[in-house]
This record gives sequence, C-alpha cells and structure tokens, in this order.
Amino acid sequence: MTSVSINVRPMNWLIVISLTLLFTLQLTQSEVLNPPYFNIAEGRKIHATETCGEKVGKEFFCKIIGSMWTDNNNIDHNQGQVVQGQACDYCDPNDPKKAHPAEFAIDGSPKWWQSPPLSRGPEAARVNLTIDLGQEFHVAYVYISMANSPRPGVWVLERSTDSGKSFKPWMYFADSREECIKQFGEESVRPLKLDDQVICETKYSKLIPLENGEMVVSLIEKRPSGDNFTSSEVLQEFTKATNVRLRFIRPQTTFGHLLNVDQTVTRRYFYSIRDINIGGRCVCNGHAETCDVTDQNHPDKLNCACQHNTAGAQCEKCKTGYVQKRWRAATPDNPFECEKCNCNGHSHECEFDEEVEKQGTSMDIYGKYSGGGVCMHCKHHTTGHNCHECKFGFYRAEGRPLNATDVCTKCNCTKTSQTGGCDSGTGTCQCRDNFINAPACDVCAYGYYNFPKCLRK
Repeated sequence: MTSVSINVRPMNWLIVISLTLLFTLQLTQSEVLNPPYFNIAEGRKIHATETCGEKVGKEFFCKIIGSMWTDNNNIDHNQGQVVQGQACDYCDPNDPKKAHPAEFAIDGSPKWWQSPPLSRGPEAARVNLTIDLGQEFHVAYVYISMANSPRPGVWVLERSTDSGKSFKPWMYFADSREECIKQFGEESVRPLKLDDQVICETKYSKLIPLENGEMVVSLIEKRPSGDNFTSSEVLQEFTKATNVRLRFIRPQTTFGHLLNVDQTVTRRYFYSIRDINIGGRCVCNGHAETCDVTDQNHPDKLNCACQHNTAGAQCEKCKTGYVQKRWRAATPDNPFECEKCNCNGHSHECEFDEEVEKQGTSMDIYGKYSGGGVCMHCKHHTTGHNCHECKFGFYRAEGRPLNATDVCTKCNCTKTSQTGGCDSGTGTCQCRDNFINAPACDVCAYGYYNFPKCLRK
C-alpha cells in the first residue's frame, strides 16, 4: 500500500480520515482490485490566477468578521490593526509572515492562500485556483477548509482530463436555488438521477461561519451507482481527472454589498483557503491493489503494480504474450484476466487480431477456438496462428508432440521433380504438377512427355 501522509489541521483530521475509510470500504466490498485512496493534492503543483499582494505589492484587506484578530493557530500577523471596527492587515508577498501564495492551500500547514480583496476591482471576484495532479486519478471527494473568509458565494468545481488543456464542470455551488438557476441553468437543480450529472449545491455557500468554514464535496456519494462504483463505466469516467480547478465567481457578502464600490466595504470580500485535500486513487482499471511503482523517467508519477497479466502505467493493456483475449477493465463479475497465447512453446510473442477472433481460428491454452491471439516470430520451423504447423519444407512426424522443440523435421526432397515439401506425418515428398509417382516423382503426369523434362504436349 502506498504510504502517503495527509496533513490537516487538528480540528479536521477526523473528517478526512473518515472520508478515506468510507471510500476504501466501498472498494473492498467487491472483488475488483483497486489501490487505496490518499490525498493526491499533497506535493502537487498549484496555481492561482490572482493572489493577494502579488502584482501590486502590499495590499490592504479587512476581515468580514470585524473586531480584533482572533487566531487559534498562533500566526503572527505582525501588528494587524483595527480600522473603523474592522480587523485589517496587509498582504505582502515579500514578507514571509504576510505572504499568502497558492502553495499554502495544499502544504498541510496552518497558513493559507488568499485572493485579492474586491477593493482591487470587481474583476477580483473571478479567480481560479488550479491543482495539477501530474497524472490521471479517480477522485472521490474534495475537502476544502477556509481561512479568514466565509465560504464562496458562487463557484464551480471543475476537472480536466487532458492535462489542463480544457476543463468541464464537476459541481456547481451557489447560495440559493434561484442563484443556481441564474448562474448555471434550470438543469443544475434537477434531481440527481445520472452518474455523470452536474448539479448545483447550496449548503456550502452560506455566510455563516464567517471564518474556518468547511466543504466536503463527494463526487460518488448519492449518485445512482455510488455503492457499486466498479460496475459503472460512466461514474468511473466522471471521476477521472488530471487537474482540479476551483473557479470562483462571487465571494459571499452581507446585504448585497457586492454592488457597493466603497472600499471600506469591498476590502472585506475575498477568498481564503487553508487546506485542500483531494481524496483520490490511481486509475488501475481494476487490475492492481497498489500504486507505488515509480518510473525513472517520470519520478513524480505513480504507476500501478499490475496483476491479472496486465501491463502499463494504468494496467491498460495485456502484457506481452498474454493477448489471447482482448484487454478489458475488471468488473465485480469478471476480473478479465489477460490470457496467455497458445504458441505451443515456440514463441513468447503474439498480438490480438479481431478478425481472427471472429473467424474462430485461434486455439486458446484450454484447447478451445476462442479469442484472437496470433503468435509472432514462431521458432523451430513452425508457423500458423498457434505455431502449430510446420513451415514449407518441414513436416511433423507422427506421434511427435506439438510442443517439442524438434517437432518439425526437414523434408528429404531435393529432386528437381519434387516441390521440396512433403506430407505431414509421413514426410512423403510431393511432386511438381508435371510429375507423378510420389515419392520418387519419376513419371510424367498426364498431358506431359519426355521425362525427365516432362514438357506439356
């Protein structure tokens, strides 16, 4: 099992551990092999389109909660100040104690990422926070812990499956059903009936708590196949991601203040995230229990420890010599273990041929004509889909085992009147078309004359 530490604040570790155990338990209830879930955000690359203080130097902001600074994590705010009843401070990317870069959202420390306040301008409401996972994972849940701001008012959890080239929504968030419809359309509030349906959630966009709010976003729970994940290709595809993006549209505000251009108000509205924990696992297609194989060429990626005679970073193909049946992802009803080709010991290489499978001309290791394995580079003078025939000029003597290294004996047929080939089993030489009387082939066939030339009349 891959050993990955999950760093969270003390007040949240029970939530994260419970989620991990919940989804791991769902996996063990089926016979499909799958690696465990872990925090796939840890140690990954993260980028914010905007960060408080960056591009502008020091940037003034105030907390929406007002009053004096309160902080259970003992962070030195370097003389935060109270201005007009508001607890205020500066973001300063050049001061380690006042910098709030995106990396703080996933490093497991009590520090946090913070966006610019809306006092910078209305465009500060739209900010993206993107985590590059470095490879494809199945994502079960996203846990987000806020810092010194409320949870966002309107935002979208998005995913990419092409390494960040494009993104599509996973889930919408807004503070009311009406806002869901306004921002994301009527379909976003329809009952959840499809495994890949994108819905709008309202419970995580409330103003309270004003700080340290939490969001636990499950991408599997309550979906039609949530209790039978490995049987639903749709849900498996829906949870795949190479990148996860939090696309913020509007911060949570009080009394419609977002329309107020007074900086004493807008400087209180921003996003801040202390922790992002993404529960995911490697995509192994049901053919691996662990994902701890590293590649020297890509040390930052985790590859599946493939079983069932499969191979590849995601066990996405059959290993060499095991393609009698086409590769398939495992299901609870069938592990679809890759089957060894039947080459009778004369080759270790084969390829799958769909036409051969349709024609039923390839014999499997159980003696049935099932599958499409075609042996390559047959040795010991053999040929055929299963290396089961002797090449021209060789024959298999009666009683000779098909898997014997000397299964094929060279024909002793060197006369010009002979083809060079011979009958299987007996080795009797075969005559050319203008000769008869095998194996000697010393008589002209009907219609030919003048032995030994045997010319056509």
